[in-house]
Formats: sequence, structure tokens, C-alpha cells
Amino acid sequence: MEQYTLNGIRDNYYALLKMLCSCIPRLVCIVHKGSTLQGGLELPSRLSVSAADCILSMTEALTKKTKVASNKPKPSTSNTSHAISLVSTGIKEKKVKPSESSEGFNIEMAYLLWKHIEALITLLQSLLAWSRKSRPLHAKGVEQVLKWLQEIKRHHCHIENEAGGNILKTEALLVSSCWKHYSTLLHLEDHRFSQHCDDLLNQYISGIQYYTDNHSEGHTENKDGGLETRKFFLRCLCLLLGRLHIKKFETALSDNGLQISQILLSQLHCDDEDVMEGAVYIIKSVILKPNHSSGNGLTDSREMDAVLPLLLHLLDERDVTARAVVMLIAECCSMSTDSNCLKQVLRRLASGNALQRRNAIDVISGFVSISSNSENKNSHLAWQDIANNLLECLNDEETIIRELASNSLSMIGI
Repeated sequence: MEQYTLNGIRDNYYALLKMLCSCIPRLVCIVHKGSTLQGGLELPSRLSVSAADCILSMTEALTKKTKVASNKPKPSTSNTSHAISLVSTGIKEKKVKPSESSEGFNIEMAYLLWKHIEALITLLQSLLAWSRKSRPLHAKGVEQVLKWLQEIKRHHCHIENEAGGNILKTEALLVSSCWKHYSTLLHLEDHRFSQHCDDLLNQYISGIQYYTDNHSEGHTENKDGGLETRKFFLRCLCLLLGRLHIKKFETALSDNGLQISQILLSQLHCDDEDVMEGAVYIIKSVILKPNHSSGNGLTDSREMDAVLPLLLHLLDERDVTARAVVMLIAECCSMSTDSNCLKQVLRRLASGNALQRRNAIDVISGFVSISSNSENKNSHLAWQDIANNLLECLNDEETIIRELASNSLSMIGI
């Protein structure tokens, strides 16, 4: 809209947009029916891809600001300039702060977007099916956004008869402010995406860091708002990194990999399951690069070398954090070009701390299971070392450790 100099076009922009949005139900049907099953995968047709991107373009337009400052095109980063101030309103709040949510938004367009929430849910279900196998990190982001929209819809239905219009206004503005970013990241074909990818990445990293530092458990008055906003940025990070092609992905990690890993490791201490799950998926993508590696799939990246000691430290306690990283560490051991990670885990099997031994045996069990189905076999010396340590575990005082050791031994033929 800001690219046109004719007042008539600008003045009637929203009227035209409302007319176009009447096509969304039909476009959703095209998306829903426009895929075929091939080899167990759901593949979209060219028409369904176009229909999906058309829905995303129109619904993104519904999130635009009402006022246009000038007739000059805005820089590519303009879509991201207000994320921190807009997404801090949680769905449980009963009031909207005008300075954070209403200013600059077209409330009528936000309501129109809200009316299409069921269409957005159906669209995301198709996008999830299309990317689940080929782009698992991106699919995780789609899955989280889908879950979020479904929760908001259920929450609205639950309180609809209690609070009236104020809650609907809060939810409509929240969906609009977040969808402004989600819709940009969900496009199947966007040749301009690389132009503002770096700006988006920096903003999402900074957003996670900001709300981790300023909305921790010590800031009880903003704890819920900070948590919801961290979830928002984690979803965006999943969607962004998950859609990058190999060269762009490698460049992004070369510039930001260690910073991303450090910030995400701090999220593993959060007691929220969605935060931990999102953080683990992104960390796995950063240090293992499962969808972007070539050759035999082994990796000796500097990100893994820097992050592994911090991950191993999380195995000192038997808590949700340790359980969240067990399989991640097992995969690191299976994909590493040396046995350093594996040796450090094996040392913990002989620890005097029962919690460390229990976590270590879980990692080894995961490693054995992964390696038994993998083409990347460790050396005979490594397997002999594993077997010797597992044999020692058969005398452990903990029943579960003895059972897991026995099961792992049977899988490696000892």
C-alpha cells in the first residue's frame, strides 16, 4: 500500500483487502485437497502451494499498520520493528495496554484476521504435513504455531460467555501481532526472504536474550508475559532456521551458531515444556545440522565442541532438563568424528552419584539404539570400551541401571 502515490488506491486498500479475503475459504479447500501421497509423504501440488502462499499474503496484509508515514517504500526490516512491544500480552490477560497492542493497528482488520482463525489452523495442518519429513526443524515451528492457535481458540470458546468483547479484542490483537511474523516465515516460495533473513535472525536471538534476562523467575510481575514472548521468538527461530537452504544455513551458523547455542542452553532451565522442546530442537539443528550435512553425516563442528561440555553438565541432576537433553547427547556421540563425547559419558557410569549414573546409562542406551540402526559405526575399540563399562553396570545397586545395561549389551551382541 505504501508504494502507491494515488490517494484513491491507498484510501480503498482495506476495502479491497476485505473483498479479497472472502476468497480464503475457497483457497483453504484448494490447499486441503491439493496434495498427493507418495512414499508415505504428503506432497503438495503447484496449485496448492500457490493457494497457501496467497492465503499467507492476504492474512499478512491484515496485520499491517493503519497509517503510512510516507510514499517511499519502507526498508525490509520494517516488518519486525515492533515485535518486542507487541507480543508481550498473554492470552490470559483481561486488559489490553494501548501503548503495547492497539497503537498503529487497524482493529477492524485484526478482527477480520480473527474470523479466519479456523482457516489458519487448517492451513497450518497442511503445511505441517508437507514439511514434516523434508524440513523437520521448520515443521517443529509450524507444529508449535498450530498448537498456539488451537490453544487461543479453545481459550476463547471457554471464556466467550464470561468476558465479552474485551477478551476478543485482546486475542485478536495478539494473533495479529504474532501472525505478522509467522506469515512471513511460513511462505513456501518467497524469493525476497533472504533480503531480510539476517535482520530477522538477529531480532529473534536478541528477543530471546532480552526476555530471558528481564523476565526471569525474579521478575514475578512480568513472568508470564516474558514466558509467552520467549515461546514466540523460539517458534520464529524454528521457522526461520528450518527453511534455510544449505549455504544460507551454514552462513547463519558461522556468524551466529555459538551465540544461538549459548542463549538456547539457558532455556533448558525453564520449567515450561514448550520452551525446552523448542530449544532442544534448535540446538540439535545448530550442532548436528541433520538436514544440511553431506557425506557420511559425521560432524566435528566447533559448535558441538563448545556446547557439549555444557550439555554434559546438565546430566548432573535427574530432572526435566536432563531428560530433555539425553537423546540430544546420544545423537552427538553417534555423529561425532572422535570418541571424546562418548568417553565423558562413560566416565559418569562409574560415578558415585546415582543420578549421574542413571542419566549416563540413558545416554548410552540411546547411543546404542541409534548406532545399531546407523551406517556410521564406531571403531571396534569404542564398542569394546562401551561393553566393558556396561558389564560393570550389571553389578550396580540401582535395578533400573542393571536392566538398561543388560538391554544395551544384548543390542551390541555381548
